[in-house]
Amino acid sequence: MRFSKVSRDGKYSTPPHAKVVYGTLVSGRADIVKGVSFYLAKIMCIAIRYSIVRRQGNNTVNNPNESKVLDYQFQQYRLFNGLSVVYAFRFVGKWIGDFSEISQKKLEKGDTSSMADIHAISAVRN
Repeated sequence: MRFSKVSRDGKYSTPPHAKVVYGTLVSGRADIVKGVSFYLAKIMCIAIRYSIVRRQGNNTVNNPNESKVLDYQFQQYRLFNGLSVVYAFRFVGKWIGDFSEISQKKLEKGDTSSMADIHAISAVRN
């Protein structure tokens, strides 16, 4: 509650604009999206590397022609679909973070015009 104040005599004063409290929410949401994208990228890297190395079947020593797991079309679909989600989260997280910083700079100057927009954009859910 950076913008709210409590005086020495216990009187609470609200922020000059109700929208200024959105700033903390938005920066927290942007950090969550960025963090999720980082960990999803790690997960997808491990899964794709494993699918390249792992061969389908039990006896790959006597039968070197066993297919790599990544050669299966459904495995490619699953992994590359997940990889596209990682990129989407990375770009959206960066965009929300940048927009949040711009909104915070405007807010410091007293301009609250973009706070409702950034709050609504970052709060959208399925």
